[in-house]
Amino acid sequence: MSNEVWGTPTVAGDLLYVTSFEVHALDVASGRRQFKTRDVAWSMAVADGRIHASDGPSLFALDATDGSERWRVSADAWVYALRAEHGTVVTATRGGGVQGWEASNGHKLWELTGAQTDFETPEAAPVLHDGTVYVWQDARLRALDARTGRESWSYPVGDAASCANVPVRVTPAPDGNVYVAAGTRVLSVDRASGRVRWHFEAPAVFLAAPAFAPGAAVTGGGVYLADHLGTVYALDAVTGKDRWRIATEPRPSADPVLVVGGNVHLGAGSALYTLDAVTGTPKWRFAAGGEITGPPAVADGRVHFGSADHCLYTLDAAGASCAGSSPRAGRSRAPRWRRRAWCTRAARTAACTPWTRPRGRVPAPAPDLGRRPARAQLWPRPVPGPVPGSGGARAPLSRVRHRE
Repeated sequence: MSNEVWGTPTVAGDLLYVTSFEVHALDVASGRRQFKTRDVAWSMAVADGRIHASDGPSLFALDATDGSERWRVSADAWVYALRAEHGTVVTATRGGGVQGWEASNGHKLWELTGAQTDFETPEAAPVLHDGTVYVWQDARLRALDARTGRESWSYPVGDAASCANVPVRVTPAPDGNVYVAAGTRVLSVDRASGRVRWHFEAPAVFLAAPAFAPGAAVTGGGVYLADHLGTVYALDAVTGKDRWRIATEPRPSADPVLVVGGNVHLGAGSALYTLDAVTGTPKWRFAAGGEITGPPAVADGRVHFGSADHCLYTLDAAGASCAGSSPRAGRSRAPRWRRRAWCTRAARTAACTPWTRPRGRVPAPAPDLGRRPARAQLWPRPVPGPVPGSGGARAPLSRVRHRE
C-alpha cells in the first residue's frame, strides 16, 4: 500500500476490503488487488453487496464487486465514522450529530443532535447492531431504533469525568446482552430492557470495547478485553467474574481483542499476540514491521491485519509451526500471497515466534487512567499448562504491499 492501512480489514465472500486512503479490494486467496476506488475513504463499511464510505463531507455507496458508484449524498457535516447493516447506514458527524440513512439510495431517515463530542473518533462512535443504535448522550447510554431513531431505553452510564476521561465502548452480543466498558467498569446490560445484570471493576481503565465469544467458559466462551496497561481479562459472561488475566505489554490502543476459534488475538505495539481463550496460555507472537493499525480480522483460518509499515499481513490463525514441534521449525514458510509488490526487504522480514513469559515490564505513566496494583504488573494469576515450545521463526503467509 502507498499509505498506512486504516481500521479493520473486512472479508466479504472472496474479497478482502481495506482502507488505505482509498478502498482496496483484494482477492483473499492470492492478495491480488481486484480494484481500488478513486475517492478518499476515511471510513468504510461493507454490507448487502455495497461498500459504504465517506470522504468527510459526503457519503457514498459503491458496488462491492467492481467498485462502481451506486449513489452519493452530502452529509452536511464531517463524517468521522459510519456503520452499515440490514439496509441501514448510521453515520456520526462532528459536533455531536448522528444520522440514519437508507442504504439502497442514501435517503436520510432521521437525525440526532447533542451526542457526545468529547471523543469523536471511529472507535468511540455509535454502534449499530441488529436494528438498534447505541449512542452515548447526556451521560446516558441510549438504545435507538435504527430505522426511526426512537429511543427504546437509556442507562445512566456517566459522563466523561466519571468514566476516567475515556470513551464509553459498547459491544452488543448475540446472547441478548450489551457489554459496556466505561472507564474501569465493565457492565452487562440486557438489550431488551436496559437492566444491568452484572458489574465488574478493574484496577486500570479500558480503552477498547469488550469482545464476546459464544458458548460455555470451558469451550472458550465469555467476555474478553484488555486494559491500557496490556492486561487481558477473561470474564464469565453469566456472572461477570474473571476466569483469568494475563499481562502482555502497555497497550494504549482503542482496538478490541478478537476471539475466534478458541484463540484470543490482540495487537500491542508492533506485535500481534495470540492466547488460548480457555486457559489464557500464550501461544505465539508475530512481530510486524510497524505499529499494528486497527484490530485484526479472521476468516477461513487466516488472520488479516494492517501495519504502519504500509503492509497488509495474512497469517495462519493457528500458528501451529510456532510450537516448535514441526520438522520444519526454524525454517521459513512460503507466503500464500505473492506478487511483485510483496515486501521482501530483509530489514522488514517479520517472524512468528513462541511467546515466553516476560520477566517484568514498566508501564508508561498515564494520567487519569487508574493504577494497577503491583501484583498485576507481571502475571497476577498463574496460567495453567506450559508455555509452548522453543521452535524457530516462521514467515507470514502473506505480506502485501501495493505500489501505485
